[in-house]
Amino acid sequence: METMDLTPDEVQVVRKIREDAREKDAKPERIRYILHLASAYEEWLQDHGRRSSFSTFCDEYGYYGDDRSQTFDFIETIRERVRELVNR
Repeated sequence: METMDLTPDEVQVVRKIREDAREKDAKPERIRYILHLASAYEEWLQDHGRRSSFSTFCDEYGYYGDDRSQTFDFIETIRERVRELVNR
């Protein structure tokens, strides 16, 4: 493999391209994960007779990911939209 010297700016461009490619590849997996989690959380709420809140999601349901705030927002958006569709 041939190597070449890159300027710091060129290195940043290459890193950005690689990062963007990794994010693009990860999006379908993330979508599936969020949809699965939303379904599992909804089922848990119904089984336990609980109302959804951020503290319920984290402390009782047990989601401790570093992305918990964003993930909770995604899940609540999904739950609201599904309720709207079902109640048409």
